[in-house]
Amino acid sequence: MKTDFLLIVLSLCIISSCSKRSVISEAEQVETLKSLSEKKIREVYWTDPLESGRLQEDISKIPGISPELRISPIMMIAAKNQEQNIYPSFADFGSLDISVLPATLLSIVEEFSAAIINDTDADQFMVKSSLFNLALFYEDLRSSNRLNMTDYIIGEPFTFGDDYEVPVRFSSSSGSVDVKLFFIQEGDTWKIDQIQFK
Repeated sequence: MKTDFLLIVLSLCIISSCSKRSVISEAEQVETLKSLSEKKIREVYWTDPLESGRLQEDISKIPGISPELRISPIMMIAAKNQEQNIYPSFADFGSLDISVLPATLLSIVEEFSAAIINDTDADQFMVKSSLFNLALFYEDLRSSNRLNMTDYIIGEPFTFGDDYEVPVRFSSSSGSVDVKLFFIQEGDTWKIDQIQFK
């Protein structure tokens, strides 16, 4: 019985080893996925890269920044956008970017604002037909007990063709008043056509 058992086990081992060899030999004949992909890569016609110079370009350095500094991606983006200026702003007033104002107009806005603060004559800044706007402006300040303004802030202007709308905040210890000054050009000088409370 032991010999029969050994004979059966031995025959099973031989059969199983033969069947494995046949499976392996069949697998060797079938192409693998790797060999198929390598064959396809060899057969495909590849074009030259469109911007081959950019592929070799070292973008880890930024001109003007020391390579010893550890820079995050956000800092690199910010460093590359140096052309844009950042201006302060007030949520209830707007941006303080006055870079679009012509120098002559900015000078007139400053002179008018200084005349209001110093309580001096501001008639020369107004269009002759709009002097009543200045009188109404003074009356509104007087009625709200805000005649003693001590400071002013000029905001970002809006343009309407050749005309400008310039926001100005006059402030004092008792509060502030926001106005819009509407400028038109008369000849070679700028004049206020309208004053409007915000």
